Amino acid sequence: MNLVSARAELGDRGFSYLSAARMNLMLNDALQEISDYWEWPWLRKTVTGAAPLQISDLKTILKVYNSTGNEVTGISDYDAFATTETGTPTNWWIDDASGTPTLVAYPSGTATFTVRYERDITTLAADSDSPDIPDRYNRVWLDLAVALAYEDSDNFAAASAIRNRANQRLQEMVERYETRDMQTSPQRGVRTLSIDD
Repeated sequence: MNLVSARAELGDRGFSYLSAARMNLMLNDALQEISDYWEWPWLRKTVTGAAPLQISDLKTILKVYNSTGNEVTGISDYDAFATTETGTPTNWWIDDASGTPTLVAYPSGTATFTVRYERDITTLAADSDSPDIPDRYNRVWLDLAVALAYEDSDNFAAASAIRNRANQRLQEMVERYETRDMQTSPQRGVRTLSIDD
């Protein structure tokens, strides 16, 4: 499903009075909600390069390895460290000063990193753009957009009802993907909801 067909669906569900730009905003916000709900496997990527390594679509770092295959740990820019210190890199940190997330070696020195990370979703802009989700979850995406449209029209009861249904489907999606390694997890359990969910 592309952006133009998603707008048509949103219109068919009672929101044809909205402008295309307003529908696009709701559809993109709904995609962001899906993206932020869990660490989806279709958003994982790997990149290798010399530090400083720019990663324009970086959302979160999963693992970083050096050129010998050893895991390298990150340090927070809240920690006290001198960014100008030189030596053999043993850590990394993220510099956002340029506007593009950049993985920087610490201490500063020659390093090649392999980074497994979760990427940000791509914003839908052109009519032919399609969402960064498997097609089978388009209904969840549209339900969330419809909930946002109801909220926009101050129909909070309808928004709540459809959002509850969408959130249940999102939880089912998590259950599908959180235990994919059946080799080391021979008994698949059903994840129960907790107060923290």
